Amino acid sequence: SFLEKLEDVSDFGLFEIGRVGLPLVFVGIFYILIFSRWLLPDRSGGIITILNADDRRYPLKVKIIDTTSFPRSLDQSCFNRISAHGSGIDILQIDRNSSGNSTIKQSTSSSSTTIIKSISRDTILHPSDIITLCGAPEALHAFLIDLCSAGFAVLLDSEGRPVDSKNSSLIEVTLSSTSKLVGRSLRSVHFSSLYGASLVSRRLPPIAKDDDDHNNNNNNNDGATKDTNNNNNVENGGYNNNSTSSGKRITAINIASTTSNFMNEKDCFLLAGPSHVFSSMFLPRSIHSRDLVLVQELRLNAKDDDSARVYDLKRMILAPVLAIGMIIANATGKIQLLTGSLAVTFIMLLTGCITLESLKKNVNVPLIVTIGGSFGMASAIESTGIALEVSKSLVFLFGRFGDVGILFAIYFCTMMLTSVLSNASGIAIMFPIVYNIETLTLKSRMYILMYAASADFITPIGYQTNLMVYGPGNYKFFDYTRFGGPLQLFLCVCS
Repeated sequence: SFLEKLEDVSDFGLFEIGRVGLPLVFVGIFYILIFSRWLLPDRSGGIITILNADDRRYPLKVKIIDTTSFPRSLDQSCFNRISAHGSGIDILQIDRNSSGNSTIKQSTSSSSTTIIKSISRDTILHPSDIITLCGAPEALHAFLIDLCSAGFAVLLDSEGRPVDSKNSSLIEVTLSSTSKLVGRSLRSVHFSSLYGASLVSRRLPPIAKDDDDHNNNNNNNDGATKDTNNNNNVENGGYNNNSTSSGKRITAINIASTTSNFMNEKDCFLLAGPSHVFSSMFLPRSIHSRDLVLVQELRLNAKDDDSARVYDLKRMILAPVLAIGMIIANATGKIQLLTGSLAVTFIMLLTGCITLESLKKNVNVPLIVTIGGSFGMASAIESTGIALEVSKSLVFLFGRFGDVGILFAIYFCTMMLTSVLSNASGIAIMFPIVYNIETLTLKSRMYILMYAASADFITPIGYQTNLMVYGPGNYKFFDYTRFGGPLQLFLCVCS
C-alpha cells in the first residue's frame, strides 16, 4: 500500500540530502548575484518606497482625559513637545464641546462642537478636547507612548472610540495591487472583525508640485498676506495648524468623515489593536488574503515592554540543547525524527519552555488538513492503478533519453504541481508515481522528487515566502516566471 511504501524511504539520514542540496544552494546564490540586475524588476511603490516617502503624514485624534492637569495652556502642557524644532508633528485643529466655552474666537462651530483652527502656544486645552495631530507614524508613535502612558489622553479610532494603548500596536499597512478592498468604501469594511484592529487614520494624499507652485505664486502676489502669515507662525511658536513643518499647506481632515471614501490601490492606513491579536490574527489573515500588506508595526507600550521583559536563563539554554540533541540523535540513527520531535515538544511543555497556548497558536491546522487530504489522494492514485499507468507513460516518453530524461520528467512534473499546491501536497501526489518507476535507484528518484518539490520560484502562490514578498515588493505574477524560470532550469540541470 501507499503507507507501506513510505517505510521503504524512512531510512534516509537527516543530513543525507545535504550532499546535493548544499551545492544547489550555492548555484542559487550565484544565479541571484549575477542575473538579478537583468531579470529582477525594480518595481516602484513597494514598502521601501513608502517608508522613504517625504509625505508620509497621517492625521489622528487624541482626547484629553486628565482632569487634574487641565485646563492648561498648550505651551505649559505635555503638548509643548510639538513646538520643538524637528518634532515632525503638527496640530491641525481642536474639537471642543462648546458648552461653557462659547467665547472662543477664530473658530467655526458645528452643532454643539467648536472647531478651533487658529492655534498658538497660549491656546487653553480643556478636558475632553479632541486634538487632531498630523505627522509621520514614527513621530506620532514616540509622542503617543508618553502621552497615553502618562494618562493625559487616549487615542481615538475613526469612529471616535477610545483605543486601549496598553499592550497595543500601531500598524501601518498599504493596499496591495491585487486587493479585493480596492474600490470599496471604508465604511463597508469592518477592520475589527476582519483583522482584529481598528482603523485610526488614512494617509494624506501627497502634495502635487503644481499645487506647491500655485501656492507660492499666490503668496508672492500678496506680500501683506505673506508677512502676516510669517508673523503668525512666530507667534504660534511652531504650532502649524494649516501647514506642515516642511512648509507645505494641507487641509485639516475629519477622520470620521473619510470612512465613506473609496479605497484605492497603494492607499496607506494606520490601524490600532492589541499586540497579541496582531500576531495571531492580523498577520496570518493579511498573508493569506493578500488584501493588506504590512509596512511596519509600532508598539504603543514599547518602553514598558523592554523594562518588564524577564529572561529565564535556564530555559533559554534548555530549549536549544533539546533541539540540538534531537538533531544529533536522529542524524546518528538513534531515534526517528517524528518520535524525537514529539518527545522534545513534550519535554519543553513540562519544563515551561513553551506553553500549551503558544503551541496551539503555532499549529497550522489548514496545512495539516491539506497534507492529510493529499495523502488520501495519493492513496487513491495508487489503489486505482493511475500511478502505475502514469509512471509507464513517463518512462515511455522520456526513457529514450536515458536516466537523465526520466529524472527531468520527475522534476518537471513535481515542479508544476508545487507551483499551484504546497510542496508537501506535491510530494504526496507524485510519490506513488515516482515509486513505480523502477528503472532508477530509489534514492535517486526520491532525491529529485524532494528537490523539485522544494524549489518553487515561478509563481507567487506556490509557497508562503513567495506570497509574503509579492505585495511589499509590488511584483506582478509573471515577474516570478521571468526570474524563476531560468533558475528552475539551472537547479534542474544541477540536480
